[in-house]
Amino acid sequence: MIDMTLKFKEFKNLVYECLECDYTHIRNLITEEYFRLNIGDYSLIRSDNYLAFVPYTKQVVPLICTHYDTIVKDYNLKIVEKNGILSNKNDNILGADDRVGVAIALALSKKIPLIYLFTDLEEVGGIGAKDFCFNNEYLFYRINSYIGLDRCGNKDVAIYEYYSDELNRMFMKNKYEVVTGTFADVSVIASYIPKPTINISVGFNNEHTNKESLDIQAAYHTYEILCKELPNLINKQFRDMKCITYMYRSNIDLYEEIL
Repeated sequence: MIDMTLKFKEFKNLVYECLECDYTHIRNLITEEYFRLNIGDYSLIRSDNYLAFVPYTKQVVPLICTHYDTIVKDYNLKIVEKNGILSNKNDNILGADDRVGVAIALALSKKIPLIYLFTDLEEVGGIGAKDFCFNNEYLFYRINSYIGLDRCGNKDVAIYEYYSDELNRMFMKNKYEVVTGTFADVSVIASYIPKPTINISVGFNNEHTNKESLDIQAAYHTYEILCKELPNLINKQFRDMKCITYMYRSNIDLYEEIL
């Protein structure tokens, strides 16, 4: 495969594009990025509440999940950068939660043929993720794990009810720390069909506030780690899936019975 890893400047430009889109145009940007790909590699699934790039290959792959909505639809944005930290000079959110995740996913899609899900309405209960689950059950036999790009900071791998020590170790060796997450689209998806699930730090901090910021180098570092590790997950079988609480054990039993 030709190395299509984005250089830092290209990656940064893509992040800026995602941040600067208003609520209407972010979907257009994602769709335009799809058409810049080799169309023979992916199909595009569209819904009012999500967009998904699905590779034509029949390999079993991770689902990469991020959301393009922010806590407010329209916000006054003037990006300033100081020592590699982006913030909004105006008294409002930056929107890096989770537009930087969108940028990382779009950059990855140019290099690694996985399933990429971009959802709406994560901030009001994961509605786009639920919509995806209800309407695309046939895809889940091609998915071996759920990887969210929607975690604050620069060193966390958050886990939810369903996890794999083997999957966690792939990122722990890159100096990420395993922590317990609370809510994300990937946790919503895993509650429907259990798979090993993680949510990786992508560099934003103080999300949902007017002090929100983005460490652009941390975001790029996450992108580089994913470029290195994600190819190792293609056709990977996880046989060590566990659940944090006993009450969810029946979901795993049901899933194994279906398979």
